[in-house]
Amino acid sequence: MLRTEEVRSIISETISYMKKISTDETYKDIFHECKNEDSQCSLWALDDGCDDNPKYMKDSCAPACKSCAHLLELKQKCSLAPDSSLDAIRPGEMTQLFEKMIYVADRMRLEPKVWSRPAKNSSISPSCEKDITNPCDSRDGPWVITLENFLSDEEINHLLDWGKRMRYERSEAGDEVTFVRTSAHAWCVDECYQDPIVSSVTERIADVTGIPHANYEALQLLKYEVGQFYLPHDDRIEYHNEQAHGPRLLTFFIYFNEVEKGGGTRFPALDLLFYPKKGRVLIWPSITDDGTWNVESRTTHEAMPVEEGQKFAANTWIHMRDFQTPFSMGCPG
Repeated sequence: MLRTEEVRSIISETISYMKKISTDETYKDIFHECKNEDSQCSLWALDDGCDDNPKYMKDSCAPACKSCAHLLELKQKCSLAPDSSLDAIRPGEMTQLFEKMIYVADRMRLEPKVWSRPAKNSSISPSCEKDITNPCDSRDGPWVITLENFLSDEEINHLLDWGKRMRYERSEAGDEVTFVRTSAHAWCVDECYQDPIVSSVTERIADVTGIPHANYEALQLLKYEVGQFYLPHDDRIEYHNEQAHGPRLLTFFIYFNEVEKGGGTRFPALDLLFYPKKGRVLIWPSITDDGTWNVESRTTHEAMPVEEGQKFAANTWIHMRDFQTPFSMGCPG
């Protein structure tokens, strides 16, 4: 049944509602964000549609649901606070962050290796032969480091099992399925996130980075089949700079297995290519170290196509500020 007249009634009410709030100064900052993002919004809003799926409907069909006030509330509680003391690091502290990570990882016997780092003042530093944070063969560039044997076989198998249970689905790039990224992923949320073994892995990440796990997005469990890839991209998302959690500061990437052929992670600007190795971690920054939170374009990277076998991995994006609290309040990720 088409319910044409009822849909027309919703559309008429929507027009009246939008006219009303267009003259209300309260809504001026979000008026252009309050829009029906799908042509079916008026149909979906019939009966209890706006309450049956409130997260989607009140955000993406706000005019049909007359919920622009909801968007206003979200903007107010999800906007970035001016208090820079909430930041994980201050401008110029990226090197301090990574050098501390290396020392901690070395004590944990994780075999840290520096592949790229900003040039270090040699006149006040130990020689490169004696400085694990500044090896002689590292490139001059943004920080890129690896750790080894970060996960046990038991932890890897446990995370692989969670990937199956959470059901891998086609990955998105940004907020949409696109030819740029053809892998599959599953988010480690709810029961997976609360799992004791997963929690111990997250705590270990916090131990290494020195950044509390409240700043982390959920683990993204990844699967690449033969021919699948992710074209060159960076991990920073522009609108995050205005949100309560701030931008993605670091990517913490964990390989679960060796791949028979292909499947490497390549940084074109740095001429670096890392092949998957069981338990290996790859860490790099998404933003520059000057306080502008601009993208660090030199860490643009790609997942090379898997040529033989499968590739399993996981990553967490670590934000400048607490991510979990605003996300639990309904703020966008």
